[in-house]
Amino acid sequence: MRFGPFLLSMVLAAGAALAQDAGPARHRGRFASPPVNVPPGSVPLISPMTAVPPMQVRPLPPMTTVPPMPVRPLPPTTPVVPLQQIAPPPVLTSCDAGGCWSSDGTRLNRAGQNLVGPGGVCTTTGQMVHCP
Repeated sequence: MRFGPFLLSMVLAAGAALAQDAGPARHRGRFASPPVNVPPGSVPLISPMTAVPPMQVRPLPPMTTVPPMPVRPLPPTTPVVPLQQIAPPPVLTSCDAGGCWSSDGTRLNRAGQNLVGPGGVCTTTGQMVHCP
């Protein structure tokens, strides 16, 4: 931080010197000058390949063939057991003051706020009903 003012004055002085040199006179005639003509043969052409030594090509080793692997018999397959179809849970289709009818045709009687099916008290979740 001690060099702050000194460094700032140096940067400002350098910027002022550049601004004086960057006037329009510096670039005047730069684009209006004719191109430089170079006679052929005056500049030696150097190929990038002349600096690199030629590659030495070695022949590939002879190819060897690998004998085929012996074929093993496949293990016996187990019979495929079809998946059991699970019936969708019954839903309540219509209700009255005495109970409800489910989509599988079962009558569920009302006992207070519960529904009782043939196997006991049923559990309801929305429209779906699960009876034991």
